[in-house]
Amino acid sequence: MKIIATANYYKTIGVRDLCHGLKEGDSAAIAIIADRMAQYIAVLPPDSVLIPIPSHTGQATATLSLAEQLVKLSGLPIANIIKGNNREPLYAIKQNAQSILPEFFGFFTTATLTDKTPVLIDSVYDTGQTAHGAAELFKNTSPIIFTFARANQAGELNHD
Repeated sequence: MKIIATANYYKTIGVRDLCHGLKEGDSAAIAIIADRMAQYIAVLPPDSVLIPIPSHTGQATATLSLAEQLVKLSGLPIANIIKGNNREPLYAIKQNAQSILPEFFGFFTTATLTDKTPVLIDSVYDTGQTAHGAAELFKNTSPIIFTFARANQAGELNHD
């Protein structure tokens, strides 16, 4: 599985504020993040389709806004086809040192992709649990995780 991150959440100046702005729906933050991510569009396969990962509400919210902005910059198609459980945010789970069971996210798809490379859009890749949970839905199609920030490093990485 390929993971593409454009910034380091803790080390790249301003990234944490931009990520918080994205989650709050700040259109300026969304535009800046999309612009930075668009610089990596060229490394995506031509048959890519952008798929926003749902938030703790079970619906794609901030990632949908980000994906819509990326569509404007890249011309790639978007498919808002992942839904999940309405659940407690991962941040709260980590703060309470709780473990996460495999069914925690409850991800499922509302449509099938054929002859496309799924590019899962996320704001921050920290533990990878959310992104990998979503990627499991597309394990037979080599999904790509495309995130604005990575908690430990930035750049294009391969992950098994």
